[in-house]
Amino acid sequence: MKLRTCLLLFLFVFNIQNALAKDITPDNTATSLNQSLQNAFIYSPNLQRVQEARQRAEHDVRKAEAAYYPTIGIWGGLGFLQEDTPGTRADRSDGDFMGNSTAGLLLSQKLWQGGATSSIVRSSESNLEYNMFAVLDDATTLAYTTISAHADVLRRRHLLKLSKINVNEHRKILKLLRSRFDQGLSSEGDVEQVVSRLNRAQATLLTHQEGLDAALANYRRMTGQHAPKNLLPVENPDNIFENADRVRDESVKNNFRLKAILAQIDSLVADRDFAKSSFAPSFTFDTGPTYQDTHRGGDTHALSWTAMVNMRWNLYNGGADEANFKASTAKVREARKSLHATMDTLDEQIQLVYNRTQTATRQTGYFEKASRASRIARDNFFAQFTVGKKDLLNVLDAENEAFSSKVDAVITRVDAILGHYRLHALAGTLLSSVGIDQNAIKMGTPAIMPIDDVKILPLNLSPRTDVTLRAVGMEESTLQRD
Repeated sequence: MKLRTCLLLFLFVFNIQNALAKDITPDNTATSLNQSLQNAFIYSPNLQRVQEARQRAEHDVRKAEAAYYPTIGIWGGLGFLQEDTPGTRADRSDGDFMGNSTAGLLLSQKLWQGGATSSIVRSSESNLEYNMFAVLDDATTLAYTTISAHADVLRRRHLLKLSKINVNEHRKILKLLRSRFDQGLSSEGDVEQVVSRLNRAQATLLTHQEGLDAALANYRRMTGQHAPKNLLPVENPDNIFENADRVRDESVKNNFRLKAILAQIDSLVADRDFAKSSFAPSFTFDTGPTYQDTHRGGDTHALSWTAMVNMRWNLYNGGADEANFKASTAKVREARKSLHATMDTLDEQIQLVYNRTQTATRQTGYFEKASRASRIARDNFFAQFTVGKKDLLNVLDAENEAFSSKVDAVITRVDAILGHYRLHALAGTLLSSVGIDQNAIKMGTPAIMPIDDVKILPLNLSPRTDVTLRAVGMEESTLQRD
């Protein structure tokens, strides 16, 4: 009896703990955009990969700079020696093997190599700069895709709620039509027409459910975590570009991809100078003692000390040095052409994104007006239908039009907000606009500002924007009123 009582008490306490745990689970807490970004920057394996590449480039610089310093080494050997000299032939020891030991110390300092050492150092430094900008470019891409993933989850959840409401509205109409059909006030064709529209609404619901599943999977891929149930809305960035020319001006100064290509060109120019150094002689200063003992008996050891400036100059190498120089020069030209092509592509992207953002901004206003007008028309048509003044087709068309307008408004609203973030990404100002420390990103340390230090920025639209955008998130009560 006591055992049973203890078991029941244990189960009761266990259930209480589970209930409390559910109440404090992270899914019940609000997750801001900054928190999603923080999770993404901590998790992203690709960002960690490019950060490791930056560290490798830093070590390469130290390796290249080591060539400025002398090298010091010791050497030695122990074995046998057979000599055939006039002295060994005179004492008939020319066929004997004698013990032999040698040792030495050598200090070697490069004096001049046609600029090869400085070229290697400049190349490694430029490569380090390239990797730093590559880290920031990847961080910008990560920030934008995380913002898109956060906003897309909100958008897909909103669309799914709208689809559920649309299905429920069709079910209400079908229930009313069946009641009127039983009373002889509606035809069987009216009922079947509503059934057809209901099936299409349910198919649309499945489509939006699939879209939400994909958005949730994408959010998990970006942040390494499941999307919480309560995501805070995504607002417009604080600074809105008034025109595409402002974005272009900022991109020339701040776009990390352009800076990375410029650093790559500097590295290739240094490589070309290194290839050119093979045409010049090299001078080194070598000094150190040498010890040798042939173990012939008696005092047979020898100790010498040398200090010499040695010169080496390759006079002919089958044309390999000249071919290497020409190839290095071609790489520089290739990189410069790549820079021009990247600038042309960037200019096109800026114009296209800016145009799409402006279009989505204006479309949102029209879709919201259409949604309000469609709701009024739907309610009026339904009231007139119940008294026989409107056809069922008018009611169904108004219902579908209201639903389509609300869906389009949600889609364009998010597209407009993401468009502004995309323009910041193209301009190279996205990281600073969302509170990310660029130096911390390059060094691989926590880069997100504390949550309390990042303000939820108000909407700040340019004078050219004639529609005020709302946040992506919408309350359930607003959906129900729609």
